[in-house]
Amino acid sequence: MKKFINLFLLTCILSCDKLPLQYAETIYRPELLHDMDYGVAMQIVPVHYDSIPEYLHLEITNETNGTIQFGADYRIERYDTDEDKWVDFGSPAETAFIAIMYILDPGKSQSYDIRLFPDKIGYSPGSYRITKVIFADEESRIYWASFILN
Repeated sequence: MKKFINLFLLTCILSCDKLPLQYAETIYRPELLHDMDYGVAMQIVPVHYDSIPEYLHLEITNETNGTIQFGADYRIERYDTDEDKWVDFGSPAETAFIAIMYILDPGKSQSYDIRLFPDKIGYSPGSYRITKVIFADEESRIYWASFILN
């Protein structure tokens, strides 16, 4: 099984540039999860913070008919109001992620803690989001969940 997962990860890494990346909106209200275009939802609860926490609580829900796969990695982006676009906010240079592939069955949800490194990254008030690449139906898509720092 371990060899299969490693081979799968290597295949994904080598072929990711050939897969179409599409963006899917984040839904914050659980009653709207079924309206998700691609059947996968990510949400951060709570959405508003008065100070930056060490960790965020991220939940991924699979409402597709098949399994979805994703790694432990994520990106932090900040909304740049001057440029009117999302920009990579970065993470500390020494940050590393475990090379693991999570598999989530249809109808299931899984929660994860996302570390924000507030002692190493200078956050200021604004809109941020966590992005993840999720594989479903033989395609990869970038999903995100937003949060606001007051």
